[in-house]
Amino acid sequence: MLAKINALFSELIESYNSISNTSTSKYLGIRDFLADMLDLEPEGIYITGAKKRISNLDTRLAQGNQRNQHTPLGVAFINISSEGKTRDETIEAARSSFTTTVRKFVSGEERGTIFDGVLGFIQIDDEDTVVPLVFLYSQNCTFVEKIKDNIPDFNPNSQLINKIAAPGVVAGIVSLSAPSPVSQAVSAVLDTTLITQCSSALSNAGMKVPEGVLSRFVASLLVKRFVILAGLSGSGKTKLAIAFAEWIKEFDEQLKVVSVGADWNGTESVFGYRDALDPNRFVKPVSGILDIVIKAEEDPSRPYFLILDEMNLSHVERYFSDFLSAMESDCEINLHTAEDAIDGVPPTIELPKNLFIIGTVNVDETTYMFSPKVLDRANVIEFTVEESDLKGFLNAPSRIDVQSIVGLGMQYQSAIVESAKRADIDLINLPSDIADGSIVQQEITEMLLQGFRLLKPIGAEFGFRTAIEVIRFTYFHAQLVGNGWKVKDSFDAQMVQKLMPKLHGSERRLRPVLDALEELCNASGLKLSGEKVSRMQDRLRDGFTSFLE
Repeated sequence: MLAKINALFSELIESYNSISNTSTSKYLGIRDFLADMLDLEPEGIYITGAKKRISNLDTRLAQGNQRNQHTPLGVAFINISSEGKTRDETIEAARSSFTTTVRKFVSGEERGTIFDGVLGFIQIDDEDTVVPLVFLYSQNCTFVEKIKDNIPDFNPNSQLINKIAAPGVVAGIVSLSAPSPVSQAVSAVLDTTLITQCSSALSNAGMKVPEGVLSRFVASLLVKRFVILAGLSGSGKTKLAIAFAEWIKEFDEQLKVVSVGADWNGTESVFGYRDALDPNRFVKPVSGILDIVIKAEEDPSRPYFLILDEMNLSHVERYFSDFLSAMESDCEINLHTAEDAIDGVPPTIELPKNLFIIGTVNVDETTYMFSPKVLDRANVIEFTVEESDLKGFLNAPSRIDVQSIVGLGMQYQSAIVESAKRADIDLINLPSDIADGSIVQQEITEMLLQGFRLLKPIGAEFGFRTAIEVIRFTYFHAQLVGNGWKVKDSFDAQMVQKLMPKLHGSERRLRPVLDALEELCNASGLKLSGEKVSRMQDRLRDGFTSFLE
């Protein structure tokens, strides 16, 4: 039967020269053959293809009329370049990536678009034949035995499936009804248990996180996937970022900590560059940032964390501009001008929606201030150390054992990724999304308008993007805090993390605004914002102050 599929595939290549065209009519011959072999209606089979990037199936399997459909069988053809790998290595890597990308369409995790089974075939280095890659199926699949009987090549040797082998994997056929690290993550939901379990793990590891900081940190990550942690050197900023990533990650490749260099004056330090003397060579940055971006794109179901330590040692806009643009526009980032990949680096790449970027910031004479453009795109969480904190540490000093919590929260991977991708959270939906939503809707609207009016006189007012992100934060914060959550606590966090960070200037410019903010904070019970306003007012005695101290 595989010989027949390859014959039909060869005819397809002769006619269309590519499998990545979004048209599915080219696959009608293969579709009709599979329908006859499996006793399925032709309309019950959907076939698509992708070239070079398996992650493209994330959209191809749910595009056009296929969106929100329940279809018995999906078939995906992938064209992959071996790029110096052996044939077996190429197949093994593709199988793992394919399974990670496509499983959600079978498990039901991908809302609306569901397949009872999905067949994957791989075309290597533009050969005119394909190799069976993997067959994913659910308990609802009625043609499992027919697949195994008619295409026995879907049973590869055990060596090729070790990377994805788990309970429920039989000779290359993956049953998603069986537990595995990823399928366990599917069952996890975003609620207060994530915070309580993570907080407990951090405490057991010897890390003390101030009350409320963890829920604000996680909610901020879900809002935009870009968070700035600012404050005193040695106050725990980087340690919190690393500890959370270690707690939730499954593999070491999901976390990259990079110390930003003072000589980062362009995007070459982040994305590398094409060798001017040898156009067939691409020089990757030693920072490893490009590598984790590519890995995240190839593995869209798991969260990846890029931690930029001391990210303001250089001008952020000079090396981070492509990231900032891609966050807003969803446009691809240009890496080089060649038509095909060079040294494994594609011409362009999208900023993966499962890549979470955390920057840490120290403010002193060796660092640069952030521009409003950067601050407007992030939540800024400030870390302070009080005398009581230092006294408690000195009385009971302890070493933080991050390795003791590695992977303890991996069941929340899917919840984190899918929540961050949600685009349906807005002010209109709040009444149905959270408890007392109608009241929250009214209160958050009034608070946003108050904040806008107070900041406008000095040109620090905010736009639609900020308002949307405040609403997203309100939703996620409510889910994570659970019982006892109050809308004023969410707005308090957003006032100090989102609206105030752009404040800087002379006493003449800022004093009226800070006095008005103080009045609002006292009247509304905004504790965090009130404390920050008070510190900024104290600094005004020197004639100038800024949010980042």
